[in-house]
Amino acid sequence: MYVKGFWGYNKYTGASSNHEFLAYFDVDVTNMMANTKKVVDDNFAEVMNASSFKQVSPDSTTNSDGCQMINKMWARDLINELHSYKMYYIHQRYRSASQQLLKVPVGNPVYQDIGFDEPLDKMVVYHWAYQLKQAYDDLMLNSSKMHTKWDELKNRINTSIPASD
Repeated sequence: MYVKGFWGYNKYTGASSNHEFLAYFDVDVTNMMANTKKVVDDNFAEVMNASSFKQVSPDSTTNSDGCQMINKMWARDLINELHSYKMYYIHQRYRSASQQLLKVPVGNPVYQDIGFDEPLDKMVVYHWAYQLKQAYDDLMLNSSKMHTKWDELKNRINTSIPASD
């Protein structure tokens, strides 16, 4: 799912209605949340697979590198979970700001912002959408660093099996 970048607030002020203004953000916000869940789940599956990987290399350095990589992958998984919780919170704030913009009662008063008049209420929606994009970028940066390193290391471990006597 593609998520475009955000422009400055003034690029979004040409909307003729509040619904049109929200339409600028809703597709990307939905894509970010769906993609976040998929990436976190994929990374967890990868670390579970790596943790059950049998390291059979006779080279202790290669095995040590493999163990260190698996530990880093578990740390990445924890950080990804924290990022996803942060994104969930920001998404709730975005949804409540959108409801307030449309003058709809907010479902959960915990996430309710102070009521503003236009254009400040639109700025609040933009702020939460922008914060969500920043958190999404942080999560994607963290989650994409180790895939190629682990694949190379896994192949090195598997291809250095000693010949049997």
